Amino acid sequence: MDQIRDLGFWRKSGEALCRLRQRRRLSLRDCAQATGLCAEDLLNVEVGNIFAFIHGGKLDADIFTAYERFLKNGVTPVESANDSTFRLIAAQDHIPVDPALPSFLRTI
Repeated sequence: MDQIRDLGFWRKSGEALCRLRQRRRLSLRDCAQATGLCAEDLLNVEVGNIFAFIHGGKLDADIFTAYERFLKNGVTPVESANDSTFRLIAAQDHIPVDPALPSFLRTI
């Protein structure tokens, strides 16, 4: 329960992840689909609502760390949403854009 005492840390970390997601121009839905996590859980991470992750008196920080890994490293789950093993993929910034594609269809 010591982790719960520092609510300011969780709020600041959540705000930083929200800014990172917005800089990469991703929606919560995009992140939820890429990680296999629930969009509601990701929103709880961003606003620092750690009380949504307390189960049986213990803090379950797996969702926070999975979301943080995805945003910082561009990772996706290997097998399922509940699997904590992740593999690196190329960050979206480095995906080449086909010049034949009309500009209104480009997302980057």
